This record gives sequence, C-alpha cells and structure tokens, in this order.
Amino acid sequence: MRREASAAVDRARPLLAATFSIVTACAAADTSGSPGDGGADTSADECAAAGDRGDGSTFSDLYRDFFGPTGRASCGAQSICHVPGGTGAQTSGGYVCVPDRVGCWASMTSTIVPDGGSASPELTTLYKALRKAPPTPGSGPMPRNSSFAFCPDDLKRIAAWISTGASE
Repeated sequence: MRREASAAVDRARPLLAATFSIVTACAAADTSGSPGDGGADTSADECAAAGDRGDGSTFSDLYRDFFGPTGRASCGAQSICHVPGGTGAQTSGGYVCVPDRVGCWASMTSTIVPDGGSASPELTTLYKALRKAPPTPGSGPMPRNSSFAFCPDDLKRIAAWISTGASE
C-alpha cells in the first residue's frame, strides 16, 4: 500500500511542478496595482495624459491599436496568451489572435464576440474581460501581465465595433 501511494505521488510530481511554475510566474509578473486587480495601476488622469491611442472603430483599427502583435493590449504577445496552446486560448473557449488580423477576427467572432455583433456590447465576453481604467466600472483581467487599461474612449471604439456588427 505504501509503495502504491509513493508511486502515485511520483506520477503527480511533474503536474504539481508545472502548476506551481505557472502560478509562480503569473504572480511574479503581476507587480503593479492592488491585489486582485490584474495588475491595473491606472487613474482617470492616466487616460487624460494617454495621448493618441489611435482612432476608428473597424476591426482593422482595433487590431492595429489594441489586439494585434504591435497593439497596446496585444492578445498574442506572449506565448501563454491567446496563441495555440496558450493558457489564454484554453480559458477563453479557444480564442486565439494569430496568425494575422483575419485569423484574429475570425477567432474572436466565433468565441468571445457574437458573430454579427451585439446590441449590448458591454455584455459580451470580450468587453467584460477588458481591464477598464477608472471611472469605468466592471474591470476585467485582460490584458494579463500588463498595467495597460482601456480608457473610456478606447471602450467606446470597441463597443461601436461590436454594436455595428463586429465585421472584419
């Protein structure tokens, strides 16, 4: 009996080590903000001083300014995010933002934004997941491992895209 228990512990050890590594990495990466806020360290003043964060509410505009590889809140910037096999992809119902803008849009509108958009963009999975700068309520955890937060004008752009059909 003792030998069987020891063998079970030995088999579980790699899984426990991997889980510990992921948890430790996430905790270590979140060094700003308050506990439980996903790393947000923003204020209304930050939004006022944010400068040009882009314009337009087409998916091309949003991909360029926020979601794409060079965007401020890049969904696929890290190997653990919304990339094939990434934890972000696994926990979001399969949303991946690769290999390009069209692929990112196709995945987003088949997982976290209803195909065809929504008359209530604030109720979509995408909108709820976004980290929102004050004074916007209902802040989510995305993007992880970043202090970036979406300002009210950013959220208006995203909401406009969703409410007008979420087209590519």
